[in-house]
Amino acid sequence: MGTDVETGSERFTFGIPNLLDGIELVGLALGLFGIAEFMKSVNQYSEVNTRYSNVGLRDLRPSRDELRRSIPATLRGNIIRSLCSLIPGTGPTIASFISYAAEKKVSKTPEEFGTGMIEGVACPKASNAFVRAG
Repeated sequence: MGTDVETGSERFTFGIPNLLDGIELVGLALGLFGIAEFMKSVNQYSEVNTRYSNVGLRDLRPSRDELRRSIPATLRGNIIRSLCSLIPGTGPTIASFISYAAEKKVSKTPEEFGTGMIEGVACPKASNAFVRAG
């Protein structure tokens, strides 16, 4: 697909000017795998857990214990965010990964990370906010 290198004629462009340069390999691979995954899962269904369907406004607010546990993690995330913003080329994603790893390292219960532990959420979120690269 695209323009033939030897003759300069169009191949498989079907009159679409955007196809003159061909198709990028990354876009093609993502499209093929994405469509295959969609087709594989389109007819599958699973039951919806209605356990959390009646969530009120009070359920969305953190408890006092969660606030108490999240303050040190938030402060560490802000420090990591500040340090990462000093390095050219780093952004919020890198700061978030570094802060998650650091918080897991200083935690007394690192095996609970990945289960929604408030420290594992608060630290990367604090480091993710307002980081500007460059």
